[in-house]
Amino acid sequence: MYGRAGIALLALGLPLVVSGPDASAVSTACAEHAVAEVSGRTATDIRGVAPGGRYLSGAAQDGEGNYHAVRWDDGVPTELPIPAAQSWAADVNDDGQLVIGTSDEDGTKPWRYRDGQLAALPIPAGYAGATATAIDNYRGNILGTVSDADGWNVRGVVWDAANHPHVLSIPAGFNEVAVSDIDDDGVAVGTVLDVDIPHARTRYQLAAYWLPDGNVRLFPPSSATAWTTAAAIRHGVAAGQDGDSAATWKVGTNGSSTAIAGGDKAQAINSSGTVVLAGSGRPRVYQPGKGERALSLQDPGGASGGSVAGLTDTNQVYGTDNLHNDPVRWDCS
Repeated sequence: MYGRAGIALLALGLPLVVSGPDASAVSTACAEHAVAEVSGRTATDIRGVAPGGRYLSGAAQDGEGNYHAVRWDDGVPTELPIPAAQSWAADVNDDGQLVIGTSDEDGTKPWRYRDGQLAALPIPAGYAGATATAIDNYRGNILGTVSDADGWNVRGVVWDAANHPHVLSIPAGFNEVAVSDIDDDGVAVGTVLDVDIPHARTRYQLAAYWLPDGNVRLFPPSSATAWTTAAAIRHGVAAGQDGDSAATWKVGTNGSSTAIAGGDKAQAINSSGTVVLAGSGRPRVYQPGKGERALSLQDPGGASGGSVAGLTDTNQVYGTDNLHNDPVRWDCS
């Protein structure tokens, strides 16, 4: 699922520094709890979180370093029988449907896993490769990207519930796309980039969203020179970064972004507006009206850090505590 052009991923990883009116409103840290791992595997990591919290998705690593797709159901992990050398479950919805990626001698391929059945997601004509990233929680549409044989000319794509691909448009002045998330109503978010392909250099980028008909709109940046990205969306509110600030936008309003205090970048958002802030420092959440809460870590000093995979609508954050690479849940309710 990471086969898209590397320059796009680098652009999305720009460090941020944020300040704002609620920066000092720090509450008790969110308590950390262990998440069950797959028995007999050397490591297990969480990669996707269903909004309702029943299902998680991820992968378990065997002794030879190969990954195998995993789904958690009410906290119990099950390794899935995916016929490939390597597989992973990139995302999951409240129906338990999974976005699967596989890698073997035939290359990397995207799949849908539904009701115990694995179905290939076809690559549309004119493209050589595809990745799948996220699934919506209502229709079961899957968001991903397609590219040429060299991994360039990346475009967003949505596979509908019948697995038919629909390539998303790109605005004039941009030639590459990185997609991130898809909302219940089919609105997808990501970033469009103007890339100097021969020199693998991003000249400019803006956060964007795609309507269910595939047409694209740009989220307004805070200034004419600000670079923006959109990392997540929930119930019509997108979260990402705008210049030096973690930020949110409301889809369809054409209004400017709302800066979020104290975070490096906004990584996830839920239906109540809680946002996960991540970057160079300790991961934390920002809750409207309450300010920031740090995520507790096994390392008391927090130097080892942690990574976040997703956030439920009940303010449960899932990810990895990096001290021992343990899958964990942080209770921010």
